[in-house]
Amino acid sequence: MKINNTLTLIISKNLAKRFGVSIDPKRDSGIRLLRKLVEEDAISDDQFQLAVKIMNVCNKAVHGEHVSYEQALSIIDSADVRR
Repeated sequence: MKINNTLTLIISKNLAKRFGVSIDPKRDSGIRLLRKLVEEDAISDDQFQLAVKIMNVCNKAVHGEHVSYEQALSIIDSADVRR
């Protein structure tokens, strides 16, 4: 499993547990768990989009692709997510 998917899965499982969102460990990937959290109003759409953006950049880096300063800065700028 890719490292960013593993991290997303860990974070999502912890959020799901905290908010009482039921999960199926065999079927629910990190992104699927994030979607469930949105559906259950545990996280906002903005928070979901930020998590997806982070996953995409991490995936590039893990696979040896270049991540530009602008891409990293874009994520940092996006991190001002409203509750």
